[in-house]
Amino acid sequence: MLLLWAQDLDAARLVVNGVLTVYILVGTLLEERKLVHEFGETYARYQERVSMFVPLKWLRSRFLEPTG
Repeated sequence: MLLLWAQDLDAARLVVNGVLTVYILVGTLLEERKLVHEFGETYARYQERVSMFVPLKWLRSRFLEPTG
């Protein structure tokens, strides 16, 4: 998604990038729902540990939570 937005933007590209961004987000949410349905509790536990796009949960667990 960064590649979509990391270029010069005119009006047409702004609209196309907006549509593609919404498409990617909705598609990802639907895929996550499908994977939970297919793999059940195993995938739900995975979702608790791993963020969808940006590895925020990983970064938090890696650098902010004390190890022990």
